[in-house]
Amino acid sequence: RDVTCDWPYDAPINGVRARKGDCVKLLGNAPETEVTRVRIVGSGLSGARAAITIQRGIHDLVVAGNTLHCDECDQVIDGEATGGGWDHDIAITGNTITAGPSAQGDFDVALVSTVGATITGNTLSRGVALYRTSGVTMMGNTVAHAARSNAATLSVSNACGGLVIAGNSMRRTGAAGPVVKIESASGVPCGEVLISSNVIRQATPHVSIMLSSVSRASVVGNLITHSAAAPGYAS
Repeated sequence: RDVTCDWPYDAPINGVRARKGDCVKLLGNAPETEVTRVRIVGSGLSGARAAITIQRGIHDLVVAGNTLHCDECDQVIDGEATGGGWDHDIAITGNTITAGPSAQGDFDVALVSTVGATITGNTLSRGVALYRTSGVTMMGNTVAHAARSNAATLSVSNACGGLVIAGNSMRRTGAAGPVVKIESASGVPCGEVLISSNVIRQATPHVSIMLSSVSRASVVGNLITHSAAAPGYAS
C-alpha cells in the first residue's frame, strides 16, 4: 500500500543493457507454494519488465487504485502462467495504466490461465489480452489504443467461457485490426459470452467485433462508430 517503485532500464554500457526486473512479482508456481490474498493498493509502480507480474498459483489478488507504467516492457500487468497451474480470482480495478513510446507489443494487461477475474474501472493506454481464461468480466474501462500491430484491442483466445464485456469505452487508432476479437482454440469450448453496452470507436480499416468458434454469444446494445473506410468488413 502506498509504495513507489521506479525501476527503469539503464542506458546500455558498451552495447549491453543491465538486466532489470519487475516492481512486483507474484510467483506461486507449485500448489504447495501458492500465493494468496495479496492486496496492491494506492501505489505508483513503474517497472523495467513489468509493473506487476502474475506467474502461476496466484489466488485472491486485488490490484486497486494504482498508477502503473512501463517505458520499454511488454505488458504493464503481465500474466505468465503458461506451463503451470491456474490463477484464481484476480481483481484489477480503478487503476491508471500507461506505457511509454518504447514499450513492446499492444497490451497493457495480459491474463493467462485465469479462472475468475474482473477488470473494472481502469484507464488504459493499450489493449487487454486474455488467453486460456474462464469467468472474466471486463466492465467500465476506458481504453485509448494507438495500435502498432494487427492485434485486437481486446484479444481473447484459447478458452474463454463465461466472458462478459460490458460498459467499456474502447477507441482504436493506428495499425488496422479489430477492436474486439474472440477466437477459441481448436477443440476448446468458448461459450456464454456477453458483449453489451460498449461504446466502440473504430478508426482503422477493420472489423469492430469479431467472433470465431464462439457459441451462445449475445452482442446487444453497443454503440459502434467507424471513422475509416473498411471495404470488406462489417461492424
